[in-house]
Amino acid sequence: GVASCGDPHAGFVWLRCDGCDIDRVLAMSCGGRVACPRCGGRRMSATAARLVDDVLPAENLRQWVVSFPQPLPKLLAWRPELLTRLLGDLGAVVQDDLRRRTRQPTGRTGMVSLIQTFAGDLRLFVHVHALVLDGVYVEDDGGLRFVEAPVPSTKDITDVAQALAARVQRSCARWRSRLQVGSDDFAAQMLDRIVQLGEQPVVGPRPRKSDRPRRRDRRWLGEHLGLEVHAGVAVAGSDRVGRERLARYAARSAIALSRLTLEDDGRVFIRFKRPWRTGRHGVRLSPEVFILRIASLLFPPRANLIRYHGVFGPASPLRERVVPRPPKKTGAKLPSRWIRWSVLILRVFGRVADACLGCGRRMHVVATLQGPGRAWHGLRWIEDRANRGRAGPV
Repeated sequence: GVASCGDPHAGFVWLRCDGCDIDRVLAMSCGGRVACPRCGGRRMSATAARLVDDVLPAENLRQWVVSFPQPLPKLLAWRPELLTRLLGDLGAVVQDDLRRRTRQPTGRTGMVSLIQTFAGDLRLFVHVHALVLDGVYVEDDGGLRFVEAPVPSTKDITDVAQALAARVQRSCARWRSRLQVGSDDFAAQMLDRIVQLGEQPVVGPRPRKSDRPRRRDRRWLGEHLGLEVHAGVAVAGSDRVGRERLARYAARSAIALSRLTLEDDGRVFIRFKRPWRTGRHGVRLSPEVFILRIASLLFPPRANLIRYHGVFGPASPLRERVVPRPPKKTGAKLPSRWIRWSVLILRVFGRVADACLGCGRRMHVVATLQGPGRAWHGLRWIEDRANRGRAGPV
């Protein structure tokens, strides 16, 4: 379970250095989907590494963060098929904006959408972090040429927010017309609050400004009737480390151990990344409310939290010509999507996980002990061996 993640008493890998005769133990993870911050950190790092290595080309990249007005985020968490339609609208609007700024009416761009279901206080809040190529690809004498887009202005971002709001209204209206009233009352009620044909593109009660995080720079913010678009983060194509750091931020998990504190009265304090406009730096939750908020973040089964659009789409004819491909090796197997822990630790922290602390050489695996009983006896044996002087510190 989540409580045993990273605890060697629940299971560990036994490492030994033959040169220094030193034993080490590496605790196992639980594989939790949402509630475990350690496993969430592993998925975050693995997703970013896979995107940088296998999907994103060495071109300029810009992050577009889209927040939908209430009560649409709750409906998107309950019905991911509507989110799929809205992500297609986002890709079309951003591509039209890039075509206009690059003056390439037939250019095509690529977008990777990473869906986040949480807010800073662990409330359910579905929003999108889209990693978009900051330019378009055009056909040039049988080849592809990337045309960089100029830096967007505040008006450009506001125009994107207005166009996206109009598309959201139309998509919600079509989806509402396909529902059978009575069999899906919750969705019908939510869409009735979102869609008002012939009036406003997006409607719904907006959260109070005092309850929202403070924006550092509103130059990169576009807002229209509750729908917000932020596009202030960009990374150069030559900055591979920056692109991977940005991808890790977009794929981060809901819980970070560095922001959680268990107080003496049993309540959980969650520290915000940035203070809110009221000056609040965090929120205190009872254990029951804390668990309920975590449970509400679970996305429906078989609903992907990462989507690919444009030239990155699986059906795009330009995908094979755009995405980086690893060098072909004779007789080599296809690369696995699973990335070893040691490789991720080296990429993120610059450290070798199975390196000896004494001589620096790689340690070999003696055994893998799973289960509380075997792990407890294994730890006792390693400690006794160290106390007898037959091995270095554990």
